[in-house]
Amino acid sequence: MAMNLFIGASVMPSIANSTLNQLVLSTPDDDDALPGWNWERRKFYSELKKKLSQDEEDGEGNDVTAIAWVKYGSRIISYLIEETGDEFEESDVLAASDTILHMIRNISAIQESENVTGSILNEVPAEMNLVDVQTIIDEASASGDSKLKLESYFDVLFSEFPELELNFTYDKLLVYKKPYFALIAEYLENLDDTDINLFIWWNVVYTLASHTNEDLKLTKENFIRKIIGDFPTETRSSVCMQTVYSLMSQALGFFISQKVEETRINKVHSMIHDIRQAFISYISKLSWMDGKTKTASIDKLNNFNVFVGTPEWMKNRTEFEELYVNVTLAEDDHFHNIVNLLDAIMVATLESLRITNDHSTSEFDPLDINAYYDPSSNSITVPYGILQFPFYNLGIEALNYGAIGTVLGHEMTHGFDNTGRKFDKYGNVHPWWSNSSVAKYTNRTTCFESEYSDFALPHVNTSIVKIDGKLTLGENLADDGGLKFALNAYQSHVNTHGHEPKLPGLQSFTHDQLFFLSFANLWCSEYSVSALLQALEDEHSPDFVRVLVVLQNSPEFSEAFSCPKGSYMNPHHKCKLWTR
Repeated sequence: MAMNLFIGASVMPSIANSTLNQLVLSTPDDDDALPGWNWERRKFYSELKKKLSQDEEDGEGNDVTAIAWVKYGSRIISYLIEETGDEFEESDVLAASDTILHMIRNISAIQESENVTGSILNEVPAEMNLVDVQTIIDEASASGDSKLKLESYFDVLFSEFPELELNFTYDKLLVYKKPYFALIAEYLENLDDTDINLFIWWNVVYTLASHTNEDLKLTKENFIRKIIGDFPTETRSSVCMQTVYSLMSQALGFFISQKVEETRINKVHSMIHDIRQAFISYISKLSWMDGKTKTASIDKLNNFNVFVGTPEWMKNRTEFEELYVNVTLAEDDHFHNIVNLLDAIMVATLESLRITNDHSTSEFDPLDINAYYDPSSNSITVPYGILQFPFYNLGIEALNYGAIGTVLGHEMTHGFDNTGRKFDKYGNVHPWWSNSSVAKYTNRTTCFESEYSDFALPHVNTSIVKIDGKLTLGENLADDGGLKFALNAYQSHVNTHGHEPKLPGLQSFTHDQLFFLSFANLWCSEYSVSALLQALEDEHSPDFVRVLVVLQNSPEFSEAFSCPKGSYMNPHHKCKLWTR
C-alpha cells in the first residue's frame, strides 16, 4: 500500500543530474494515505495528527485526546476481532489501543526533535549507499543490530523488479534528515516485535476503514470530531468520487482533455511569454547582480519548460488505454479496487527508478486547481483546472493579469527563490551564481525574512503569534516577484493592444487599480483561530498577510492608490529584490 510508517521512501530526480532518478530516504510523510479525502479534510487530518502527538488536558488533569483515542481504537479493534469470531479480553484491547497512541506520539516527537524538524526544501541531502545508511542505523542500536533492516525492506520492495538491478553498495540514495534514522532505530530497539507489528496493522486498518462499511466510516469520523471539532459529513458517493479522482486522476484527466478550449491555453502561453519578458527586463537592469549571473539567469528563464492545460500524451487514446491495462478492477469490489490501484501507483513509482527523465514532456493532473514550478525540470505547469473563475476568464485583462497572471509570475519566481536559484537551467544543483551575487541576494532576502517575522498578527488565545519568516521565505519571494512581473506584463500588453474599456459599475477605478484589486480578491479568506494557528505552520504566509505585505512593498500599488508616504500601505522602508 506504499505506506511510509517508520521511514519515508520514494523516487525523485537526482539533484546532480535531473535526467536520472534516485531513491530518496527521509522521515515518514505527514499526510493521510487514505484516498477520497478532499483538501479541506486533509487539513483536519493534519490538525488531528498534531493533537494526537501531544497531551491535551481538561480542567481536571485528564488527557482528553488520549481518552478519546483509546475509546476509538478499542472500538475498531474489538469490531474487527468480533468479525473473526475470536474471543478477546477488553483489557487487552485497551492496552493495544494505548500502545498505538504512545507509538504515534513518540514517532511524532522524534520527527519534531531539534535535529530533524523543518522543511527539506532548504536542505542539501546526503548522498549515500544503502549499506552506509544501515551502518548509521545499526550503530544507534544498543545491540549493534537494529530491527530496522533497510536492505531486507528494499529486497522485498524490489523483489518483483529484478530488471531494476538495485545494488546496495553501488547505488547512491538521497538521504534527507539523516539524524532521524539513528533516532528511530534507537526507539524501535526498545519495542517488542509484537508492538511494531501492531502499529503496522493498525495503520493499514485506519487507512482503509472508511472504505469498508458505514459503521467503521462513521466511527472514524465521530472520533475526529471529538478531537478537532465539527466538519461536514460527506455522502458515500462524494467520498467515492474523491477516491476515483485521487487514484485515477489520469482517467478523469483524459476525459477533460477531449473538451479543452485551445484558445484559452494559447492565451495563457501568451501571458507566460509576457511575464517572462518582464522578468528578463528586471534582471537586465539589476545593479547588484554581476553580468555572468545575469546572463545565466536569463538563459534559465528562456529555457523554462512550460506545460499548460493537459499533458500531450492524454490526447492519444492508445497511450491512455495502456495506462490501466495491468490493473484489475471489478464493479462489485470497491475495497480491492482501491488496494489494486494503490499497488499500481507503487509499482509505477518503483519502475521510474531507471527511467531517463525527458523534461520536454510532463505527467500532471489537468484537473488540479493549482500551478507549480518544478526545479528539477525547470518547468512551469498550469493545469486546466486553474484556468477557471476566479483565476481566469474575468472579462478584461487587468483582472486576468491580477489573478492568474500573478500566479504565473509567482511560479516563475520560484525558479529564483532561496531554493530554486540553486538549480540551473537543466534542473541540476551546483553553484552557478557568483559568490558576490549570492551574498547580495542573501542580504536582500534577509529583509523579507525579517519583515514577515515582524508582521503583527491578531492576538490568538491572548497570545501574540508570529509568522516564521524563514519557513515562508520562498513563497514570500515568489509572491513579491509574481505581482511585480505580472503588472509589468499587463502594462506592456496595454502598450501593445491599447487601453481596455471601463467596467460597468467600476468606472471610478483605473485599470492598474483593478489589477491590484483582482490580486487581493484572489486571497480573500476568513480564518478561525485554529485555522490561523495551522496556517502558521505552512510554508505560505496566511492569505491576508500575503496581500498586505506584498502590496506594502509595491511602489506601483502606492502610486496607483495615491497612498501617502509613511502610511500603513506605503511604509518608508520597503524590501526590494528585483529592483536596483
